[in-house]
Amino acid sequence: MLNLWIMKDIRLESFIESRIGLILTVLRNNDSNQPYHDINHLIGVSYLASQVIYTGEDYDAQFDLMTAGMLHDFCHTGLKPDSENISYTIKCIVETLDTDCDWWNDLIKETEYNFNNPLPDVSDLGKILRDADQLYSSYFFNEHILIGLYKELGGDSVAKFIERNIEYVSNLPLYTDKAKEVNEKILPDVIEKHMELLAKYK
Repeated sequence: MLNLWIMKDIRLESFIESRIGLILTVLRNNDSNQPYHDINHLIGVSYLASQVIYTGEDYDAQFDLMTAGMLHDFCHTGLKPDSENISYTIKCIVETLDTDCDWWNDLIKETEYNFNNPLPDVSDLGKILRDADQLYSSYFFNEHILIGLYKELGGDSVAKFIERNIEYVSNLPLYTDKAKEVNEKILPDVIEKHMELLAKYK
């Protein structure tokens, strides 16, 4: 698997930098500043999808996951249902990057989240990207991420939200064996950190 984050080949590095660099610049200049769905979320999901969960050798697939991860919640509005965010994201991609890529659009559409149907039938790359989206808050867990989620999703109190989130992260809806393996490894530490914050906010 190519490590797109630490490139060794000069020609390939130049190509990656020209494409990824453009997207990163766009992200920095158009950060939604949402409490949770910000540029950190986009970069984190991109990293998880392309470097942690994806284990294949197909460079094109890996590149698609990296770039779609960077853009999947671009200009996130915080609107509900999530279909509203997806539509606005694609509109912003077309307008800001001056491009209309079907493969980006199709993959990003597959990240739409519905609590009533957390594991819909999606493509193999869609499964990886959705798993990365789900794993982000646990893999990079800290108080800032938790409170960001609380501010976006709402609830009666931070303590009650933490209790609900403990239940959620303990039963993450995941597709791929790799994502399940990663989640199993980090879950005890994630639960422990939740409990520490629960004691703080009770």
